[in-house]
Amino acid sequence: MKDQIQNCKKCQKSYTFSSTGCDLCADCIEKYPYFLSFIEEFFMGVTDRILGRVEVYSNKEPGEYAIDELRFLFKENKLRSKEFQEFRKKWDFQHISKEEFEIVKKKIKDNFL
Repeated sequence: MKDQIQNCKKCQKSYTFSSTGCDLCADCIEKYPYFLSFIEEFFMGVTDRILGRVEVYSNKEPGEYAIDELRFLFKENKLRSKEFQEFRKKWDFQHISKEEFEIVKKKIKDNFL
């Protein structure tokens, strides 16, 4: 695959992109080593719970498999569901720093387990 010049998804700086599987420049990969993807799951007959996982991918060593996952499970009610949807909207499909990763882990542990 031929290298292309494109803009970094975080800082918008132009760089030569190779087929590494990451859309960040080298500086941003150092600052934001993780990428998050939320996956909701369900079990037949379970209708009052929201459950799933947050898959954590490495920007430093891109690959097709997650390097970690954070599980969430909570009893659904309108308040918790709205809080979770806002949380998910903020963090889903985001490149994040180590500090932000710790914030996400703590929020899931404290609010969605």
